[in-house]
Amino acid sequence: MKKLLWTVLLVFVAVFTCSCSSTEVAETEENSIFPTTENYNFVESENLTELRFDMTLWEYTTRFNNINSDKEGSMQLGISMSDWELLEEGNVDESGVEYDSYYFNSGKVVLTATVETKSQQIMNLGCGTTVEQFKSSPETQSDIMTVCGIMCAVAGGYNIESVDFFSNLFLDTFDSRENSFWYQDSMYILTTEDGDSDAERTMLFRTMPVGEELREQWSLVDYRTFYNNNRL
Repeated sequence: MKKLLWTVLLVFVAVFTCSCSSTEVAETEENSIFPTTENYNFVESENLTELRFDMTLWEYTTRFNNINSDKEGSMQLGISMSDWELLEEGNVDESGVEYDSYYFNSGKVVLTATVETKSQQIMNLGCGTTVEQFKSSPETQSDIMTVCGIMCAVAGGYNIESVDFFSNLFLDTFDSRENSFWYQDSMYILTTEDGDSDAERTMLFRTMPVGEELREQWSLVDYRTFYNNNRL
C-alpha cells in the first residue's frame, strides 16, 4: 500500500513539474516575441492623449539615424535637422495645446512629427507613402516597413532588436481588419486617404503615447492579444 502511495505521489510530482516547466517555457517564448522598452519614453501632458514622447525633434532625429545606420537592409536616410520642413505652426488640439508640424520627404517615404510648441517635445510621429509606392516591389515594401519599425522603436525607447516586431505591427494594420492597435502605452494607427488610383491614395502610419485609461475609452485592440490569435 505504501509503495502504491509513493508511486502515485511521484507521478503527481512529475506531472506537476512538467506542467510548470511547459508553462514557463511558453511564457519565456512569448516574452521573447514582445519587446519591452529599455527607456520609458513618455511623460504626462495636457494634450489630447495626456502623454507625449520625452524627446525633442533633434533627439528623435539623432536616435533614428543611429538605429537606421546600424540596421541591416534599411534605407540610409541620414536625416539632418535642416532636412525637416515646417508644414504648419501654431495649431491647437482639442485640449488647447499648441503644436507645430514637420515633415521630411525621402522620395520613398515621408516622415512626419507633431511637436508641442511650448515643451518642444513630440506628440506623435508618422511614416507615410502612397499605396502604389508601397506595393511597387518587395524591396520597397520591406524598406518602408523597416522605416516604420525604426520610427516606432525610437519613439517608445526600444532597441534595434525590436524593429522587425514593429515593422510587422505596421503590416498588420495594412493587411488585417484592424487599422489601429495599442501596445505598452502607445497607439499605432494607419490612416489612408482615398484617390482615383493607388498613386493618389496615401497612407500614414502613426504612433503616439496613449495611457491605459484612454485605451479602454477608445476601445483600442491590444496588439499582444491580436498577435497571439493571428500570428502564433
